[in-house]
Amino acid sequence: MKLYQQKNATQKALYLAVILATQSMATIAEEKVEKAAEQQELEEVNVKASAVQAAAGYQATKTRVGKVLQDPHDIPQAVTTVTASLIKDQQLSSLKEALSNVAGLTFNAAEGGRAGDNMMLRGFYTFGDIYLDGVRDTAQYNRELFNLEQVDVLRGSAAMLFGRARVV
Repeated sequence: MKLYQQKNATQKALYLAVILATQSMATIAEEKVEKAAEQQELEEVNVKASAVQAAAGYQATKTRVGKVLQDPHDIPQAVTTVTASLIKDQQLSSLKEALSNVAGLTFNAAEGGRAGDNMMLRGFYTFGDIYLDGVRDTAQYNRELFNLEQVDVLRGSAAMLFGRARVV
């Protein structure tokens, strides 16, 4: 019986301790709420910054691979762009010279009876896969760069955008 009374007294003491602890926490929280209510006006914040200038390097920031001008990161294929600044700095005059900057692209020397810009992209023949301003350019001739802003090379499945591969 004494053991039961001691256990009951211990439980009562424990309940009392829990009630006192929760009341003290509620008092502390109430004090914090009162302090926050007193400080209604926020401090003034001054921000000083300057705009980040666009890099004048060789990284392309826009491309017309799709139907509209867009960011290269929004295109579902891997895109390599030969920019106007790279063309100017390397003094490139033909498409063949410009595409020498693209990994995985090789040129044929009139194999198959075709002269002009004959390319293999990652081992696949690219005849009929050259576009100029969104229009397929299948003619076999040596293309010049005097009227091009940049050259885009897509790798991967181009069926999503064009139904075939795409080189320029």
